[in-house]
Amino acid sequence: MNQEIILEAQDISFAYRPKEPILEGLSLSIRQGDYLVIIGPNGGGKTTLLKIILGLLKPTSGKILFNPELFQSKDPRRYIGYVPQYIVFDREFPIKVIDVVVMGFLGLRGLFRFYSKEDYKLAEETLDMVNMLDYKDHPINELSGGQLQRVIIARTLVTKPRILLLDEPTTFIDSESQENLSQYLTEWNKDTTIVVVTHDMGIVSKSAKQIACINKKLFYHGGRELPPGIIEETYGCPIDLIGHGIPHRVFKEHNETSTSHKD
Repeated sequence: MNQEIILEAQDISFAYRPKEPILEGLSLSIRQGDYLVIIGPNGGGKTTLLKIILGLLKPTSGKILFNPELFQSKDPRRYIGYVPQYIVFDREFPIKVIDVVVMGFLGLRGLFRFYSKEDYKLAEETLDMVNMLDYKDHPINELSGGQLQRVIIARTLVTKPRILLLDEPTTFIDSESQENLSQYLTEWNKDTTIVVVTHDMGIVSKSAKQIACINKKLFYHGGRELPPGIIEETYGCPIDLIGHGIPHRVFKEHNETSTSHKD
């Protein structure tokens, strides 16, 4: 494996039911320092790919390979941080922000282990990175959606993952929080390889170093300048891409000449 490559997906296929493939023969490489943005239609397999990388799903065929020189561990997935799209979290549970963040050590420390002073120190440093240190003693039920998102990301970052996977991180936060998150991700990318699944074209236009277009198969994997027609090929229909943080819009093809329009 090339030394710069941190992991490879090799000929990955997956199906929940026979003859209904979610992914078909998908291969791509992620290099150390990449900021890879994965785009494609709903149901195209983007989240499924993340879950296969994480080991949450087993591919029907193919495999994920980790660079042994970078992951000198029997369990390299311990060094992957993951922020899912839907966070199952009881906002009414009586827990403070700082305690949510130190929960990020559970994967390394295991259950029924006390957190150390060093753990709490690292948690505070990570909260400072996302501008949430002033809220460390606040109950989580006092936070806005954008603030909670930053706390969840801090929980993921506290263990200093080598790869950070984020699934639709801007879905439930306001435009200002989206802009802040984009800036944070660009800063973290100096030390961390980042992979983002998103419909937010603002992330693509401002932050991406590489783009992957996925709809069951890999249609494109390369630089941020997409070849002409590749978006339409990926989505299977004409689309408009609206930048500046506004998600893309997908339109069915119109055959009418007098009444067709785009909102």
